[in-house]
Amino acid sequence: MTTRIFTRDQLDAFGLPRETVTPDKAAEYPEVAVELHREQIDTRRWSSTHSLVFRAPDDGKTYRVTYQSPLTEHQECDDWFDDNEVKAFEVEQRTQIVTRWKRVTDTTMSADVAAHVLWSERKGGWPPSTFPTKLLDTWTSADTENAARLTAAFPEYAAAIALLRSGEQGIQRLRAISGDS
Repeated sequence: MTTRIFTRDQLDAFGLPRETVTPDKAAEYPEVAVELHREQIDTRRWSSTHSLVFRAPDDGKTYRVTYQSPLTEHQECDDWFDDNEVKAFEVEQRTQIVTRWKRVTDTTMSADVAAHVLWSERKGGWPPSTFPTKLLDTWTSADTENAARLTAAFPEYAAAIALLRSGEQGIQRLRAISGDS
């Protein structure tokens, strides 16, 4: 992992942690760090801890630092945890697919989608046209990452497949939706 040690004076000269600029203002303020991402990562009794990703104006590389802020206007804390030097990690942006548990909503599912998914597993329903047939074939051979992409692109089919995989109650629900009871 590539690291860089910044002095407090360097970070202050770059406007860190609170006087950074957005990417669209970088040309106007070439000596100030460009803020790319900021998020709160922890809360303590008197302060909150934040992660800040910025582009350094001196070398153009992207770094992540951690700093803290007081939780009230009456509280004091040092931004850099009383360290004279701050360790920054060089970072790069990468796309990542994340699976999260979401609240169930009443997504409407067409009778055709329910029937196509049932048909693909020989549980009833009726045969789909060419595209849905190939889509469902692709889905059965997709790895986790590609299945997530398919889910994002075809949420109605994803919901039907999830019902199918949930067991007999899910199959009965698909049959009810398709009218193939």
